[in-house]
Amino acid sequence: MYHIVPIIDPRLGFDSEEDWREFREKWLMPMKQQIVSYLKKLAVQMEGEKAS
Repeated sequence: MYHIVPIIDPRLGFDSEEDWREFREKWLMPMKQQIVSYLKKLAVQMEGEKAS
């Protein structure tokens, strides 16, 4: 199963763990069910491509 992992690095991602948590709460958590659904669909599609 795919999942979202933050990059805690001011040059490449989030400045701090706190910045990540704020982003997660504001933008990701309200869409949690949709994101989970899309990640599951992606996993199924990738498995199908591996089998080909």
